[in-house]
Amino acid sequence: MKKLEVKGTSVEIAEVRKAIVETAYVRLGKKMMVCHLTLANGHEVIGVSGIVDPEKFDVVIGRKIAYDNAVNEVWKHMGSILQDRLAND
Repeated sequence: MKKLEVKGTSVEIAEVRKAIVETAYVRLGKKMMVCHLTLANGHEVIGVSGIVDPEKFDVVIGRKIAYDNAVNEVWKHMGSILQDRLAND
């Protein structure tokens, strides 16, 4: 595993995307999609999407929303790493 390096005073989307080393999707039931991301340092996050009417479930849209939600979790994780680094500088 490698340590995530967050440079500067903000987390950029390019850093978030670079930290992601594996992406997996699972459809749960008839209405839910889960995106599981593994980061270079071994940390794992999930993002979820769902729909009310299973007849309208679209896998492509479900994956995109679940991925975007998982990326938001990565962003928070990396923001915490940055905050910790800045507090110790």
